[in-house]
Amino acid sequence: MTLSRITSADAGTYNVLVTSPAGTVPSLSAQLVVTNVVLTPPTMLSSHLLNDGSFRISFSGPEGQTYRVLATSDLTLPMTSWTVLTNGAFTAEPIQVIDPAASLPQRFYRIASP
Repeated sequence: MTLSRITSADAGTYNVLVTSPAGTVPSLSAQLVVTNVVLTPPTMLSSHLLNDGSFRISFSGPEGQTYRVLATSDLTLPMTSWTVLTNGAFTAEPIQVIDPAASLPQRFYRIASP
């Protein structure tokens, strides 16, 4: 049996039935552990400054893959002042995040996954 395009959602316990003219025999269970999964980066769909001074970001990514949305007003090195605005897992629908602190003189965003 060949599995292709494996994701972390495919991890689990598997077994097979082996059939021949002599009959059918079940295999022992085997545990599939998925490592070194190649992650697809998130896709930015849109960004808008809203009338109330907040900022909306819309993005998407592979369903089930996790993400974090971070923001900072300070890009001074070392860049340690990032604040997590939200985190979660991608769904079939685009993710929208509204940052009410966008009215600061400068604001920078990044979407990290995972």
